Amino acid sequence: MSKSYDELLESFKTLWTNRRFDEFQDSLSLMKRIILTDLLDELAHPRIRSTPHKKFYQAVKRITQSNLSEEDQTQIIELYIEEMEKL
Repeated sequence: MSKSYDELLESFKTLWTNRRFDEFQDSLSLMKRIILTDLLDELAHPRIRSTPHKKFYQAVKRITQSNLSEEDQTQIIELYIEEMEKL
């Protein structure tokens, strides 16, 4: 059974420390925006940005090594795949 996006967002937030989340959007839109920002490495200086493929690999590694439940990990990775396919 899948968690609600609000519950999944709470798990998703644990993957990043020292990052503020603008919660004026619904949970799914917020997670997708954060994932896209991560994949495009928008928080890094333009000269040192990594490729989306490298960022995807790093994200999957970070997610699978986290203490999140397997269900949460799977749902978050599925969101990453969905956003990666759009690039």
